[in-house]
Amino acid sequence: MANVAFGCISQWTNWEKTVPCPDYCGGGFNVTYTRTCVNASTCPCSGPSTITKPCNKNVCKYPRNSCFGSLKALASNYDVVCTTAEVVNVTDPYPNTFPCCPPQGMWGSWIDASCNDTCGGYGITTSRKRFCLTEAAGCPCIGEATQTSASCNLLPCSDRPPCASGFTLSVIGGVIVCSKNETAIKTSTCCPPFGVWEMWSSWSACPSLCGGCSQATRTRSCASEKYGCPCDNSTKTETQECNRNVCPSGTKCCSPLIPFTLSSGEVLCYPPTVNITIPTTTPTPTTTVGTGTWSEWSVASCTGTCGLCGRVIKKRVCQSGTTCTGESQMNTTQICGGPSLCPLGLGLPSCCEPSYRAIVGDQYQCILSSK
Repeated sequence: MANVAFGCISQWTNWEKTVPCPDYCGGGFNVTYTRTCVNASTCPCSGPSTITKPCNKNVCKYPRNSCFGSLKALASNYDVVCTTAEVVNVTDPYPNTFPCCPPQGMWGSWIDASCNDTCGGYGITTSRKRFCLTEAAGCPCIGEATQTSASCNLLPCSDRPPCASGFTLSVIGGVIVCSKNETAIKTSTCCPPFGVWEMWSSWSACPSLCGGCSQATRTRSCASEKYGCPCDNSTKTETQECNRNVCPSGTKCCSPLIPFTLSSGEVLCYPPTVNITIPTTTPTPTTTVGTGTWSEWSVASCTGTCGLCGRVIKKRVCQSGTTCTGESQMNTTQICGGPSLCPLGLGLPSCCEPSYRAIVGDQYQCILSSK
């Protein structure tokens, strides 16, 4: 729905970042977004032209901490992001506006939970979802947001007939896919002025292991193109330095990146121009030198109860002598906590890295990644 100012209909351009996000995950940085009132001279727009908000809030993968500083990985709008409990599920208060609404709305592509085949619509997914990309502008979509037992992976096959029975090759949004005639999308007579973009894909795998020496890439496509509504010239691809953890030997960071120590104790590679406060480190507790003998380490407890989010705690006992040198308790990296998904309200993702959510039998469980 468009903004109405002084009896006329105003139009904003899409929000655009003024500078790239300094990091590709963790939600630790803010960037400024700007937009322009298209017809400001004849019909002023309401709302701000500039906002600042966190960028790239997707969780970081091991060996980095999942989130920056005090942020936590929490479930928000069907995803897990780095945020605080106070801002979970808060929608953008300044959405883009359209001069009219497409009659059926505009859906994003289906996102499959899993698929038992790789192409041609031969596979069946147990569940899939999609998002209404026009809803934030006041234009709801008609149709289902979730489906079960649906065909999946609709790109044509090369090792067998390109499409499964009941599918035909079609061009949708400039892409050749296998589709059913009854699912053909009709073009819209109401096009948003700048088109509607799909959500960004996940970041690609990082070619290097440390030092920020390589770049990861993510892409997006024009969701409204299949409705006959092209998008503007905004970027379709973004790149970011990845695996910013310092290298254990040799050059710690690839030029021009340099090491920075974060408040969590992590040392990561960032550009020299990034403003990061280097905190004072907490002194290591001193231990008393003794002559006693320790028992063997034994498993004492687990720090978590769900989502494979816990780590094993081991303890030992000073068996002889007056005192023993060292600690009686050790926090390990051994994963524990049970495979059941963590419920909302605990400040935890449903499954903690490096585990992932999968359907086992007839229910979701957390499975430890083999990578």
